[in-house]
Amino acid sequence: LCVHSLSLPHQTNDRSACVQQLIQDCRNNGLVSRALLKEIADGPVYHGGWTVEESATVIEEHFASWPLPSSWTRNITDRDQMPQKEDTIRKNNSIQYRYPDQ
Repeated sequence: LCVHSLSLPHQTNDRSACVQQLIQDCRNNGLVSRALLKEIADGPVYHGGWTVEESATVIEEHFASWPLPSSWTRNITDRDQMPQKEDTIRKNNSIQYRYPDQ
């Protein structure tokens, strides 16, 4: 996911564009999944770069209204991957101080 490969603070513009495009592509292709939401909402965050605040903003901008449109999940065939509102809630409170490429 974009947040790992573009996690450094100076990569904010590229990361933001990548995350926005990924979400749009998943919506358009009916592939908004539990894994996608969990990665954005509850995946690793860093002291700078991809932060808790940035994660929360993306979730609020794109996934605040529930239920999600059925067109966004139309190609999810595994019921376990159907997104739930609880997938948008951060449960992991740890912050990484090393970036993935270090």
